[in-house]
Amino acid sequence: MSEIHPHQILCLECEETRLYGEVIQVIADRHLYWLRPLALVKFQIDSIEAESSATLFDLRQGADLLCPQALCRIAVDTEMMPILTQLDSAKTGTTALPTDRFSEAHSIAHQQLQAFIHRIWQVHPEAFRQ
Repeated sequence: MSEIHPHQILCLECEETRLYGEVIQVIADRHLYWLRPLALVKFQIDSIEAESSATLFDLRQGADLLCPQALCRIAVDTEMMPILTQLDSAKTGTTALPTDRFSEAHSIAHQQLQAFIHRIWQVHPEAFRQ
Protein backbone atom coordinates (compact mmCIF):
# COMPACT_ATOMS: atom_id res chain seq x y z
CA MET A 1 0.00 0.00 0.00
CA SER A 2 1.24 3.48 -0.74
CA GLU A 3 2.12 5.75 2.14
CA ILE A 4 -0.88 7.43 3.73
CA HIS A 5 -0.74 11.08 4.80
CA PRO A 6 -3.05 13.40 6.77
CA HIS A 7 -5.99 14.83 4.80
CA GLN A 8 -6.26 11.81 2.51
CA ILE A 9 -9.65 10.12 2.41
CA LEU A 10 -9.75 6.45 3.28
CA CYS A 11 -12.42 3.80 2.99
CA LEU A 12 -13.25 0.91 5.31
CA GLU A 13 -15.49 -1.70 3.76
CA CYS A 14 -17.56 -4.36 5.43
CA GLU A 15 -20.08 -6.28 3.40
CA GLU A 16 -22.48 -3.79 1.78
CA THR A 17 -21.32 -0.77 3.78
CA ARG A 18 -18.44 1.68 3.32
CA LEU A 19 -17.12 4.21 5.81
CA TYR A 20 -15.25 7.17 4.33
CA GLY A 21 -13.10 9.37 6.51
CA GLU A 22 -10.27 11.88 6.45
CA VAL A 23 -6.93 10.91 7.96
CA ILE A 24 -6.05 13.25 10.82
CA GLN A 25 -2.91 11.42 11.91
CA VAL A 26 -1.04 8.23 11.11
CA ILE A 27 -0.14 6.37 14.30
CA ALA A 28 2.57 4.16 12.82
CA ASP A 29 3.80 2.44 15.99
CA ARG A 30 0.26 1.17 16.75
CA HIS A 31 -0.69 0.53 13.08
CA LEU A 32 -3.70 2.84 13.37
CA TYR A 33 -5.19 5.84 11.63
CA TRP A 34 -6.89 8.64 13.49
CA LEU A 35 -9.83 9.08 11.18
CA ARG A 36 -12.50 11.79 11.02
CA PRO A 37 -15.62 10.15 9.57
CA LEU A 38 -17.24 11.91 6.63
CA ALA A 39 -19.91 9.54 5.39
CA LEU A 40 -21.25 6.05 5.67
CA VAL A 41 -22.64 4.58 2.46
CA LYS A 42 -24.91 1.58 2.73
CA PHE A 43 -25.68 -0.28 -0.50
CA GLN A 44 -28.85 -2.24 -1.13
CA ILE A 45 -28.55 -4.70 -3.97
CA ASP A 46 -31.66 -5.74 -5.83
CA SER A 47 -30.92 -9.35 -6.69
CA ILE A 48 -33.69 -9.51 -9.28
CA GLU A 49 -32.38 -6.70 -11.47
CA ALA A 50 -28.78 -6.76 -10.16
CA GLU A 51 -28.88 -3.02 -9.63
CA SER A 52 -27.69 -1.29 -6.51
CA SER A 53 -28.84 1.79 -4.71
CA ALA A 54 -27.16 3.50 -1.80
CA THR A 55 -28.11 5.39 1.33
CA LEU A 56 -25.71 8.12 2.44
CA PHE A 57 -25.33 9.00 6.12
CA ASP A 58 -23.57 12.29 6.94
CA LEU A 59 -21.07 11.68 9.76
CA ARG A 60 -19.27 15.03 9.72
CA GLN A 61 -20.69 16.06 13.10
CA GLY A 62 -19.61 12.85 14.85
CA ALA A 63 -16.62 11.73 16.85
CA ASP A 64 -13.25 10.72 15.43
CA LEU A 65 -12.18 7.07 15.29
CA LEU A 66 -9.01 5.03 15.58
CA CYS A 67 -9.00 2.48 12.76
CA PRO A 68 -6.61 -0.40 12.06
CA GLN A 69 -4.43 0.34 9.04
CA ALA A 70 -4.96 -3.17 7.70
CA LEU A 71 -8.67 -2.51 7.11
CA CYS A 72 -8.30 0.79 5.27
CA ARG A 73 -7.73 1.62 1.64
CA ILE A 74 -7.32 4.92 -0.16
CA ALA A 75 -10.66 6.11 -1.53
CA VAL A 76 -10.71 6.53 -5.29
CA ASP A 77 -11.55 10.01 -6.62
CA THR A 78 -14.36 8.71 -8.82
CA GLU A 79 -16.13 7.07 -5.89
CA MET A 80 -15.70 10.15 -3.67
CA MET A 81 -16.93 12.87 -6.03
CA PRO A 82 -20.66 11.96 -5.82
CA ILE A 83 -20.40 11.57 -2.04
CA LEU A 84 -18.64 14.90 -1.53
CA THR A 85 -21.16 16.58 -3.83
CA GLN A 86 -24.07 15.25 -1.77
CA LEU A 87 -22.39 16.25 1.49
CA ASP A 88 -21.67 19.71 0.12
CA SER A 89 -25.27 20.20 -1.02
CA ALA A 90 -26.44 19.31 2.49
CA LYS A 91 -23.91 21.76 3.96
CA THR A 92 -24.99 24.65 1.74
CA GLY A 93 -28.64 24.12 2.58
CA THR A 94 -30.00 22.84 -0.70
CA THR A 95 -31.29 19.85 1.24
CA ALA A 96 -31.58 21.61 4.60
CA LEU A 97 -33.66 19.93 7.27
CA PRO A 98 -35.58 21.56 10.12
CA THR A 99 -33.73 21.34 13.44
CA ASP A 100 -35.73 18.38 14.76
CA ARG A 101 -35.29 16.45 11.50
CA PHE A 102 -31.55 17.28 11.50
CA SER A 103 -31.27 15.90 15.04
CA GLU A 104 -33.15 12.77 14.00
CA ALA A 105 -30.96 12.32 10.90
CA HIS A 106 -27.81 12.78 13.02
CA SER A 107 -29.07 10.18 15.50
CA ILE A 108 -29.83 7.69 12.73
CA ALA A 109 -26.39 8.27 11.17
CA HIS A 110 -24.74 7.70 14.56
CA GLN A 111 -26.69 4.45 15.05
CA GLN A 112 -25.65 3.27 11.59
CA LEU A 113 -21.99 4.05 12.39
CA GLN A 114 -22.20 2.13 15.68
CA ALA A 115 -23.71 -0.87 13.89
CA PHE A 116 -20.98 -0.69 11.23
CA ILE A 117 -18.19 -0.58 13.84
CA HIS A 118 -19.75 -3.49 15.72
CA ARG A 119 -19.93 -5.49 12.48
CA ILE A 120 -16.28 -4.68 11.62
CA TRP A 121 -15.23 -5.99 15.04
CA GLN A 122 -17.17 -9.21 14.42
CA VAL A 123 -15.84 -9.78 10.91
CA HIS A 124 -12.20 -8.73 11.53
CA PRO A 125 -11.38 -9.43 15.21
CA GLU A 126 -7.71 -10.04 14.36
CA ALA A 127 -7.28 -6.42 13.24
CA PHE A 128 -8.10 -5.20 16.75
CA ARG A 129 -5.69 -7.49 18.65
CA GLN A 130 -2.63 -5.31 19.03
